[in-house]
Amino acid sequence: MALAAVLGGALLYTGLRLGTVIGARSAMVDAERIEHALQAQARLVSDLETDRGDLAATTRSAREQLDRVARRLGGLQAHMIRVEALGHRLAKLAELDQGEFDFSSPPAVGGPERDLADQDLDTPEVLQTLETLGRRLDDRVRQLEVLQAFLLRRRVHAEMTPDGPPLDEGWVSSAFGKRKDPITGRNAWHEGVDFVAAPGSKVLAVASGVVIVSGRMTGYGLTVEIDHGNDFITRYAHNRRNLVTVGDTVIKGQAIALLGSTGRSTGPHVHFEVLHKGNPIDPKKFLDTAT
Repeated sequence: MALAAVLGGALLYTGLRLGTVIGARSAMVDAERIEHALQAQARLVSDLETDRGDLAATTRSAREQLDRVARRLGGLQAHMIRVEALGHRLAKLAELDQGEFDFSSPPAVGGPERDLADQDLDTPEVLQTLETLGRRLDDRVRQLEVLQAFLLRRRVHAEMTPDGPPLDEGWVSSAFGKRKDPITGRNAWHEGVDFVAAPGSKVLAVASGVVIVSGRMTGYGLTVEIDHGNDFITRYAHNRRNLVTVGDTVIKGQAIALLGSTGRSTGPHVHFEVLHKGNPIDPKKFLDTAT
């Protein structure tokens, strides 16, 4: 009886100890799991904080970029206004027909087209505005290039077309056409216009071109001839001295000789001729009516 009691007590004690050990180990496992979970949570919170910082930086960067785009858009729009104003002013100066260079609308184009497969249909409004403005700028640049070429051709044509008298000051002593020869007194045909001025006055090119003659010619004395293209040549005769040589390029209004009385002449003057396709024509339509 006593032995049974002792054994029972021993078993109870052993069971209690075993339960305590098992409970302690279970608590340790739970603590480790909780610790791991806390560490994982801490890492997650840290990652979230990092992500939030990155998002804030990205947002700031996006706003700054949008601000830059907005400023750029404003600048482009202002530039567009200046380009269109310049186009209108140049077209008016060129005296073009209304509508020939209409800078308020794109130039006329056409032709079938296919949509691009990768076209972005969700482009933000600001980018759509930029794209539209870019196309308008391209259109205006093409229009201005065409207008520039037109004006250059017109300027070249004007520069190379005989216009005005060959002297700054002087008066006409003999016109083109039938007249009495000043030396023989007989009826003769005068193939140019004579301008009288002070000896040594500058003889001027009435248009731009290339010098093809600079020297003495029978009856004309010291003479300069300039080829202006388009089958036009001008001749300046009876010079005291020529200031240009063959092959020189001259511009309209440039001094090419000094007025004299060389050759068949009765006094200081310049004999001025305009030849078209080799034939003398009346220079009157090319001369300033005030002369």
